[in-house]
Amino acid sequence: MKDNLKINVFDSREGHYIHKYTANLKGQKYKGTYYKDVMLFDGFDFKTNIVISKSDGIDEVWIIATNGDVTKAIRDYSYRFGGIESLFKNQKSNGFYLESISNSSLHSFTCMYTLLCFAILFLTTLGADYTKNSRCYRNVKISTHKYYKNKGKVRVISLFNTGLLLFHMAYNSSRYIRIPFSFILYDI
Repeated sequence: MKDNLKINVFDSREGHYIHKYTANLKGQKYKGTYYKDVMLFDGFDFKTNIVISKSDGIDEVWIIATNGDVTKAIRDYSYRFGGIESLFKNQKSNGFYLESISNSSLHSFTCMYTLLCFAILFLTTLGADYTKNSRCYRNVKISTHKYYKNKGKVRVISLFNTGLLLFHMAYNSSRYIRIPFSFILYDI
């Protein structure tokens, strides 16, 4: 579908707009190619800026369309993509091992997946609460950051893993470890 997208690109050599398909646009390896003021044609005209990531050996072409600044769009998309990938990692190999669970019905999987999403949100919020209010957790010591001379303070354990570790410590401990259930949502 993305290869069949017909766009109108300004050709600087010819000095006017020409029609091209996205499959015919050139991409650079490990770098996005910018096209500004592109007219998308699919039954209607829409002027936008696009970035195409097209590397050798990669089957899927990535196209980011924006009306704003292209570099901001790439940065914002990378944050979003990193967040989605870390969520999938938490659901699978980093904590809950979703891929090893087998259910016989779609309804039971849907219920389990819903609870799993709530648990990830709870544990991430618990980890954020621990990092912001570490004085409230006097009985617990988790090293979430390390200091490096050239980099400064660097996080070595994610908020989700901090919350998961804190929850396991509270569950398996005979001493009291505070697990709050009324949270403040922090801008992380």
